[in-house]
Amino acid sequence: MLKTTYPALIMPTERGFRIEVPQFDITVEAEAAADGIQMARNQICTVLSSCVDTRGELPEAEPLAALAAGSTTTLIDVDMGSYMLQYSTKSVHKNVSIPAWLDTEAKKKRINLSQTLQNALLTCLGHKSTL
Repeated sequence: MLKTTYPALIMPTERGFRIEVPQFDITVEAEAAADGIQMARNQICTVLSSCVDTRGELPEAEPLAALAAGSTTTLIDVDMGSYMLQYSTKSVHKNVSIPAWLDTEAKKKRINLSQTLQNALLTCLGHKSTL
């Protein structure tokens, strides 16, 4: 699943808020809680993209930890599908077979088969944008 949530702690500071995501050893500070959550989300996605590249899957979220004094526990949602669509440049080579006549017609019309396959897969997966 490419959409999931991870627990985080939000603590007020003199300058705003500190958001901690203990599972990934992430700590960010921001004037507004919403900005801090977005910053934490971006850092989580950076860590997770490495997990997807090396292990092929996202780690399970740890259970919500007990509240630290003066903090609030929240869940930060991440959509790795959207993140990877926007930031990932890694490509993999796949062999596909198509009928010879279809290949001939595609060549005549100068259709990029790789691009067409990518767009078709994105559509099948429910992504709104194509490459």
